[in-house]
Amino acid sequence: MLGGNADDLRLVEHHYTKMPKGKRGEQLVWLRQEIHEIIERTAPSAVAFKSAETVARTKDLGRAEAEGVLQEAVQAAGLQPLRRVWSQVKADLRFSREARYLPSLLTGPLADLPGNRREAALAALAALVHA
Repeated sequence: MLGGNADDLRLVEHHYTKMPKGKRGEQLVWLRQEIHEIIERTAPSAVAFKSAETVARTKDLGRAEAEGVLQEAVQAAGLQPLRRVWSQVKADLRFSREARYLPSLLTGPLADLPGNRREAALAALAALVHA
């Protein structure tokens, strides 16, 4: 979770958790509840996420399901989810280099985030610039 604006970013929080073991429907219900708890706790002005790229989307049905639940939960909370793939993140941030260099935009505590959270931070940064 990022706070501030594109010129003055701060890391509000970051957390990683795994879905509990169980039936897929139960996992998706759990995910929706987690999203609602985060939204209620943090009251974000925008919610963005890095979507699977087209090739990956056809191979990873589980991620596609989770992205659908994420979008529904965010919309149900009265926010418009901002879905981004790398080309959109690059365009939002006016980044001219290859997408693999996007993490170079993350400075300070954001630069120390693990790789899987850097994608989320870049999507959040794109949302701040896009807003």
